[in-house]
Amino acid sequence: MASSADSNAGLPAYAELHCISNYSFLRGASHPAELVAQAAALGYTALALTDECSVAGIVRAHVAARRHAIQFIIGSELRLADGLHLVLLVTDREDYAALCALITRGRRAAVKGSYHLSRSELEALGTACCVLWVPAADPQLADALWLKQHFAGRVWLAVELHAGDDDHRRARQLAELAAVAGIPAVAAGDVHMHVRGRRALQDTLTAIRNRQPLGSGSHILYRTDVEAPVLAGLPGVGVDAAKPRATYAARNAVVVARRGRVDQLGCAVRSWLQDGSSVAER
Repeated sequence: MASSADSNAGLPAYAELHCISNYSFLRGASHPAELVAQAAALGYTALALTDECSVAGIVRAHVAARRHAIQFIIGSELRLADGLHLVLLVTDREDYAALCALITRGRRAAVKGSYHLSRSELEALGTACCVLWVPAADPQLADALWLKQHFAGRVWLAVELHAGDDDHRRARQLAELAAVAGIPAVAAGDVHMHVRGRRALQDTLTAIRNRQPLGSGSHILYRTDVEAPVLAGLPGVGVDAAKPRATYAARNAVVVARRGRVDQLGCAVRSWLQDGSSVAER
């Protein structure tokens, strides 16, 4: 039987840069180690764990990445107070410190279980972190230009497609926006689970988070014609996988991934794993 990696032969190399785990409370449906193992099985070049305003799952993901010999990237997803949706990715120890400080600031500014961050606080990052912009359904050029102004050379527009009936339109819309704004496009998956078998759990978590009856989660998180965000052959490219600009976006994911290697953090992660103690003991 062919492996998952073999089934992706012929597709461009891919690194997943937007992935949440069950450390994003009532959002992610898979453990960090499960996501890492599946990414390795699919032949991904790298996986970023980007839980919402948190880096709580990075130690377990790092241990799994070393076991499966896949590059691991530390990151975090953020939604600013004005709705701007971003993913920040760490490239070195300075980035890691800046990201943790930003997360702490956001958590301290809100009640437990939530956070509050503004654009001015994001500007305080200075030159730290790579920034992925996840555009809304009706993306605004003004947001793209603001990001380009403050994060020139390290901001990308994330193209996230989930096999919906409007993927072609959405891909064209984002490609045109990226061209007008002068921001490179990058493929990403907005992954919430490692296999489709977790869809029922994902729907249940979504319904609970939104205080809706069980069974309504699919309609809240996705339209009924949209595939759940799961680790797959080439998420974020979908039906346009054979087109040049989609291939370009996928290759950009690998380019971005090369800038964020957890090994460059030195003791930032390994300090939690002293004396050979297991993650379960911590």
